[in-house]
Parts: sequence; C-alpha cells; structure tokens
Amino acid sequence: ISALDYFTQSLEKTKSTLGENHQSIAELYKSIGLVHHRLNHFAEALESYSNALNIQRNIEKDESLETVTIYNLIARVLDSNGKSEEALRLNLDALEIYKRLSKDKEDEFLAGLLNDIGLNYMNTGKLEESMLFFFKSLDIFHKVLGEVSPQILPVYNNLGEAYLIQRKYDSAIEFLNKSLQLEKQLSPGG
Repeated sequence: ISALDYFTQSLEKTKSTLGENHQSIAELYKSIGLVHHRLNHFAEALESYSNALNIQRNIEKDESLETVTIYNLIARVLDSNGKSEEALRLNLDALEIYKRLSKDKEDEFLAGLLNDIGLNYMNTGKLEESMLFFFKSLDIFHKVLGEVSPQILPVYNNLGEAYLIQRKYDSAIEFLNKSLQLEKQLSPGG
C-alpha cells in the first residue's frame, strides 16, 4: 500500500468516525498534500492543503499557528509550480500572522519561514531581498540551534546559489563549502 493510499483510506475512515470538521481530518489532508507535492501533483496538493485550511478556519475562527503552517505549505507548492509571486505574497502574509501570534519570538519555524521567503524572492529575481531573508534565517537558526544543525544546510546552499546568480563566485564558494563542511560534521563518523 502506498503512502497516498494509506492516508486516503485513513481520511475516509476518520471522516466516518469524527465528521468533516476535526483537527485529525485537517492533519490527514496535510499529509495527503505533502505526498502529492513530493510526487509533483501540484493541483492535488493545493486541493488537499486548501481542504486542510478550510477545516482549520472552521475549527478556529481566528488565525492560528496551524493556519500559518498551511499557508507556508501552500506557498511551497505554488513556488514549486513556478508561481513564486503568489507564493511570496502568501508567505509574507504567513510571516505577518506568525510574528503577531508568536509575539516576535525567534524560533526554528520562523527561521525556516524566512528561508522560504528568501527562496520566493530569489525565484522572482529579487536577489537583494532574498539575501536579507537568508541571512536573517541563518542568524536565527544559529541562535536557536547552534552552528551544527541540518536545518542550516538549505540556507547555506541558498546563499551559495544566490551568490552564484550574482556572479560573486568567491562568496558562493564560501557558503557552498560551509554547507559541505556542515554535511560532513553531521554525517556518521564526521
């Protein structure tokens, strides 16, 4: 049985037990959306995430951290599908909500969201903005997780790519080497 089949069967059984508007149903839609996204089934992923968002809105009348997470998931699908402007708008909305709800707390989720926004900016050709968000993300990851964490790898890679696009090869090599060194530290026996 595939992951998609498993989650779909689980969704149907859970709906029959709990009804349509339950947190568990929203979680299953998110899981189904994730599988579709990984399979590059963008329309199906967006539909699943939209279903999760609608349920979340029915459960909690105000925006919540779960709403922010779903916005970010939808933005990732949009960005993967070449709709980086839409993804950027959605992630900036998510950032605004997150900052308000978390009272500007700097944590791992915020750092990941900032990295995603940096990617959105990079994919729309706005490299200066992307660099600002990548460096903010890196700073928060370092504060929260320290210097050695797998969550930092994508930020180093994104900085390296942004510098490559700008033809700042020395800086690109610096960050790609940081990524490589971190990968070695994180690997068994590294």
